[in-house]
Amino acid sequence: MIVAGYGLAITHVDGNPNGTYRPDGKVRVVVSGATFAHKTLYGFIVKGGRKVLGRFKLGVADACGYAQTKAVVHPVRGGGAGPTVRTYVNAGPTFDKAHAVKSSF
Repeated sequence: MIVAGYGLAITHVDGNPNGTYRPDGKVRVVVSGATFAHKTLYGFIVKGGRKVLGRFKLGVADACGYAQTKAVVHPVRGGGAGPTVRTYVNAGPTFDKAHAVKSSF
């Protein structure tokens, strides 16, 4: 369930002179939401809704629930980057789909 008032944006990091897409490159992950305030946020690369292929730490959100980092959000090995691979962000190191915000790439 995604509640209004949350935001998750994934954008490619500058520095690629050709502007070409690199599936294994780092991207900027930005998340905001008042309920994330002062909590440690983690991102999860998930395939098929449940299988976690990877995890990365976004850090501690500020008072407004804003946090950002640069990370590889595509599966590094195994799983493939098909249309069912999504990036979820939630508070805490354990994947909790019910309380996460998601983005597909």
